Amino acid sequence: MIRKKYWLFILAILLLIWLPILGWAQVTVSLPADVKGEVDDYAFLPITVGNLTGLNALSYEFTVTYDKNVVEITGYDAVGTLSEGMSIVANTTVPGQIKVAAAGTAALSGAGTLLKLNIEYIAEGSSDLTFANFMFNEGTPDKKLTNGKVNIGRIDLILPETKGNIGETGLLPIMVEDLTGKDVLAYEFTVTYDKSVVEITGYDAVGTLSEDMSIVANTTVPGQIKVAAAGTTALVGSGTLLNLKVKYVGSGRTDLTWEKFMFNEGTPSANTINGSVSGNLP
Repeated sequence: MIRKKYWLFILAILLLIWLPILGWAQVTVSLPADVKGEVDDYAFLPITVGNLTGLNALSYEFTVTYDKNVVEITGYDAVGTLSEGMSIVANTTVPGQIKVAAAGTAALSGAGTLLKLNIEYIAEGSSDLTFANFMFNEGTPDKKLTNGKVNIGRIDLILPETKGNIGETGLLPIMVEDLTGKDVLAYEFTVTYDKSVVEITGYDAVGTLSEDMSIVANTTVPGQIKVAAAGTTALVGSGTLLNLKVKYVGSGRTDLTWEKFMFNEGTPSANTINGSVSGNLP
């Protein structure tokens, strides 16, 4: 019995050593998740990988798709990447798609940037960056793919993740990226929430970017607040756009959800990020 356990232990150790070499290791391959840019700018999109040492990765191929109305991927740049010494061919003839095949005589080693994709931002909006396929060698080592996203000319509007005790009141800050030069003179939005957990009773503009604006809020519909703001001077800087007044009325958690947000008459575009609130017993 002892001898049997000994050999099982030895087998387990050998498997741990040889699994990566046998190609059963899984390598993470990722496109960037939160890329921002401005129309007419050019940039590099890094494709990053986990550790390839000892996995005998001599080649790879992939297809990435994207929204051709927002961005255009025009080619690749291997300088300073793990693929710098490889022979690489790229095909961009199909709009909204790039295909790449790479091969070398020495196995790839280490982790980091596998390859950089050349990208041009052509219009405001957002585009998913999606691996339609990816393969090392003839299929080994295995891979775990993570897609990405690009936001062009869009301003992040962020609702908070916060909590409070039942019976207390507080402020929910709406955070915004730099508005300098965006000519933002007005905005309007609707935020919804679970009225059994919190009640948003109004707003507080003191110390926010909206302090000098004329603001109207409507809270007549339970579980919803609508706000409209306008001013004569364009907003400048980043930080707290506006604070929402909140009262914690019940235990549990509620999402804070953007139903709508618009700067001016729709320009610049907004990238809304939802939040959440938890009510706790004191």
